[in-house]
Amino acid sequence: MICNQSFYLLPPGNNSSMSLGIVSVLETIERFYNSLHLLTFLSFTLNSAILIVLSHKQMRKLGINVMMMAIAFCDFGCSICVIVNFILGPPLNGKLEESYVNSVFHLVYDSITIGFHSSSIFIGVGMAFCRIMSLTFSNRNRSRLDRSSSLILSVLIVFLFTELPQAITDIFGALFIADFLNHVITNLEDILDILSSVNSTVIFFIYSLSQQFRQIFVETFVPSVLRTLNTRKVIKKFI
Repeated sequence: MICNQSFYLLPPGNNSSMSLGIVSVLETIERFYNSLHLLTFLSFTLNSAILIVLSHKQMRKLGINVMMMAIAFCDFGCSICVIVNFILGPPLNGKLEESYVNSVFHLVYDSITIGFHSSSIFIGVGMAFCRIMSLTFSNRNRSRLDRSSSLILSVLIVFLFTELPQAITDIFGALFIADFLNHVITNLEDILDILSSVNSTVIFFIYSLSQQFRQIFVETFVPSVLRTLNTRKVIKKFI
C-alpha cells in the first residue's frame, strides 16, 4: 500500500538487514499466533460462564458485580467478533480481497470490535473511580471494600498488561502510517485480538478467587450427582 508520510521506519525498497529483520520478526509472530486461535474460543466459553454466574440474583446485589458483568458482556462481544472474523475473514481476503463486500465486512467488524473494546476499558476505569470514592468517603463495611478493591486492582493490572501493547501499536500507527499499514497491521492484527482473549481468560480465574463465585459456578454448571459425590468424599475425609 502506498501512503505518504513525513518519515519512514521501513522505507519502501530498503532491503537493509535491519528492515528485513524487523519484517521477519513480525511475520514469525504472525505464524506463531496461528496456533493460539483456540484461546479465542476458550475466551468465548469463559465469558459466557462469567455472564451466567454474575447474572444470578445473589451476585447482582453488589454494584461491583453488575459492572463486572458489563465488562464481561463487552469481552463476550469482542470474542464473538474475533470468531466471526476467524471464520469469514480468510475466505473474503482470499477471493474478495479488494471487493466492496470485503470492505464493508472489515468496516463493520472493526467498528463493533472497537466499540466493545473501548466500552470495556471505560467501564473498568469508571469502576476504579467509584471504588476510590467509596474508600474515600465511606467507613462502613471496610473489609468488604478492601476485598472489592483487591479484585478491581487485579482486573486493572490485567487490563494494563493487555492494553499497553495495543496503545503502543496505535502510537506507532500514528507516527508511521505507511509502515503500520504495510507491515504491522497485516501481521499483528490477530495478535491484538488475542490480547483481548487473554484479558478475559485471566479475569475468569481472578473471579474464581471469590468463594461466592465458585459456589454459584459449581451449582450452575456441575451436575447435582457429581456435587453429591464430591460432598460425600469431603465428609469421609474429615470423619
